Amino acid sequence: MKVAHSGFDLSEIRFVKRIGVGNLDIRAGAAEPSNDAAMQTLNRCLSEYPRGTIIGREMSFDVLTTKSGHQVVLEKVTYHVGFPRKPAWLDEEPQQQADPAEAALGALA
Repeated sequence: MKVAHSGFDLSEIRFVKRIGVGNLDIRAGAAEPSNDAAMQTLNRCLSEYPRGTIIGREMSFDVLTTKSGHQVVLEKVTYHVGFPRKPAWLDEEPQQQADPAEAALGALA
């Protein structure tokens, strides 16, 4: 007996969009406008045509202790959303602030 399933095949992925949510900078607030824009982009990637799939996630965090002894936890999550082809609407969106790692790679090229 063969079971039919609509599984996900990574070989169909031709384009990956990295979307970073959060910040590791103590001077930036949690309600920063770039976080809202990143969440809107992520939701659009997962709901509009062609619908993307989260294929990976990077989590970074930093725990800082202030002089008064309070701890502050900073977190950034980068989602890797895979598509069978690049969505046309991605070219229409304004470019988000570049990730420092991507900016460093771009400077080397």
